[in-house]
Parts: sequence; structure tokens; C-alpha cells
Amino acid sequence: ISNFGGEEVYIPKNFNNRYNGPVRLRVALANSLNIPAVHMVTRVGVQNFIDSLIALDFESIKNSKRGFGSGIAIGNAEVSLYELTRAFSVFVRNGKKITLTHSKKDKREFADGKKIFSDYTNFIISDILSDQKSRTLGFGNTTIFDTPFQAIFKTGTSNQFNNLWALGASRDFTVGVWMGNFSGKTVIGASGSSIPLLLCVDILKTLNKDKKIMRFSQHK
Repeated sequence: ISNFGGEEVYIPKNFNNRYNGPVRLRVALANSLNIPAVHMVTRVGVQNFIDSLIALDFESIKNSKRGFGSGIAIGNAEVSLYELTRAFSVFVRNGKKITLTHSKKDKREFADGKKIFSDYTNFIISDILSDQKSRTLGFGNTTIFDTPFQAIFKTGTSNQFNNLWALGASRDFTVGVWMGNFSGKTVIGASGSSIPLLLCVDILKTLNKDKKIMRFSQHK
């Protein structure tokens, strides 16, 4: 058991309610292990982590008047699916933010924004999130992540199962899917992260149907 916090003790648990002991970064990230995430944010500093999120245009966090603790590492801050999806896209865009527009045009053009992560950091994260073998601790030998092209995925489920979401991205497209009740009530009594993930994978497959398959690279 790992205890965090200052005035109040914070004891996070992994989603499987097990303590997996020392694990590599690759295993921790690929399997969404909560304890290593909270430990890392505590080490680098909560405010430093918040500053990184603000740099990724999480306006919800920037404008929030509440104080955040180390639990922000595993999602105790309310953000929009739009913000999550936009931030997730940097990992398939060489670490650069994307400047989105809401105007309807015959030809959509997206301009690169500020570079947030180095080429190497970006490549490592993309490699981890696209590595099927690294997910076996949390997901087993499932084929749900299988795509005919290289893609990265991340899923999440809140404690009360009132938010189920999945993010996926290929070299050309980024998809975000949220499922839940707008009232905030529990959706189901067990994890349902595979439901939005299935939809996310299907959308990516449809979008990439006629695309030339490209792999992530360390360099531009």
C-alpha cells in the first residue's frame, strides 16, 4: 500500500484492486495502473503536472478554482472529451498541438501548434500505447485493440462507473468516445470501458479504410 497526501492521507488503488509491486513505465502506462501514476505526479510535483496540462490547452483545469492534489494523475479533475481528444492527438503529431477550427470548409486544413513534447518522448509514449504485448497485465490477450494499422489507445473508467471513455489515434486521425449519463448516475455496476473502445476502434478502421498505412517514427 502506498500513502500519499499532506493534510489528508490518500491511498489510491489500481483498477484491479491489486498492488503489482515495482513495474516498468511501459507496463504502468499500457495497463493504466493508478499507483505508479500518482507516485510519478507526486515526484515531479502536482503544479508542474498541472502546468503541462494547461500547456496542452486544458482550459477546464486552467479556469478551475478548486485545488488539485496528486489524484489529478488519475482523473479527479473534470475536463471535456474535446480537451482530452485534442491533447491525445499530440502523440501522433510529433508532439505538436493541433489548432482546430469550427468553421465548415470544403477542404479541412489543420495547422500545427506549439511543440509540447520532444521527438523522443513522443515516440516512446506512442510506442507504449500501441504495444499489444504490454497490455496483457490489465487486458489479457484480448484482440479488441487489433487494427490493420498502427494505432495508440487509452481507456478510462471513473470509480462509480458514471464515465466510460476511450481514446484512439492513427497517424491521420484521433478519435475520442465518451459514454455515460449526463445526470452523473452510474451507467452499469461493472467496468464497461470495452464498450466505447469497440466504437473507437471501429471508427478508426472506417476512417483509415482507404489510407496508406504509416507507422510512428522517432524523427520527423
